[in-house]
Amino acid sequence: MRTEQRVSRLERLMLLEALLGKPREYLIAHDEDILDETCLRAFETLLQKRSAGHPMAYLTGSREFFGLRFAINDQVLIPRPETEWLVQAAIRILPEEASAIDLGTGSGAIAIALAFHRPDAKLIAADISQSALTLAEHNAGRLLGPGHPLQFCKSNWWASIPMVPFALVLSNPPYLAPDDPHLGQGDLRFEPRLALRDEHDGLRAIETIMMGFAQRSALGLITDPGVLMIEHGYQQADAVRGLGKAQGLFFMLSASDAAGHLRVTCLSHSKPHAPLLEALKHECLTWSSGTA
Repeated sequence: MRTEQRVSRLERLMLLEALLGKPREYLIAHDEDILDETCLRAFETLLQKRSAGHPMAYLTGSREFFGLRFAINDQVLIPRPETEWLVQAAIRILPEEASAIDLGTGSGAIAIALAFHRPDAKLIAADISQSALTLAEHNAGRLLGPGHPLQFCKSNWWASIPMVPFALVLSNPPYLAPDDPHLGQGDLRFEPRLALRDEHDGLRAIETIMMGFAQRSALGLITDPGVLMIEHGYQQADAVRGLGKAQGLFFMLSASDAAGHLRVTCLSHSKPHAPLLEALKHECLTWSSGTA
């Protein structure tokens, strides 16, 4: 069997695990077993797709995020390690029994991971895509169990969100411009454009989220600590800070990812208290206050 590019032994094992529903130990112990014709054809198809660059998460139907195994399909963005900081920080700063929302939830990774570790929280996960919400609800039922308190809402950002208070707003929105060269590289070639680009300059969705946050704050619907955490492109931290300032929001810090790129910007509805800032800094690998 010929493939365009080499598929590693580990990837082959992962594909077989997903195809046969068997653990890796079983596959290694039965490495001389012969696949039946149906499984062989299915395996060949998976190998061909992988050799053409299709993401492993889509081929295996799952991806680990924050220690949890999420079902994934090509209707949602693949969860990435850099987004885990949002969850870690939210776990730390969200007050007991407070409310939070994940805007643009996709597979539900952020909201479900937060709910898993903070079952006391009142959480809403929102997305404009019904197929994404269906997958997120499936993940919630499997990872949180029946009767979980996480609510789901179909909404174009804030448009259909109930007028209820939130102490924390989290989002990993589309932040690539339509002509961004990264769209033609790696896994991004296969991920849904709706989750990657905002059809404008890469900042329109972020600005929309900020405007809604500021408007709800003016109505008294953003409660302490009143923090907005937005993931963005590695070169967008300054622009995101400027958009926040234009909406009257207080800049707290921008947190770096493992590669040292400023990846998540935190803003608040009022001047942040020192303990809150210290709590956020404690979770950062490195951070920037924009003053140095």
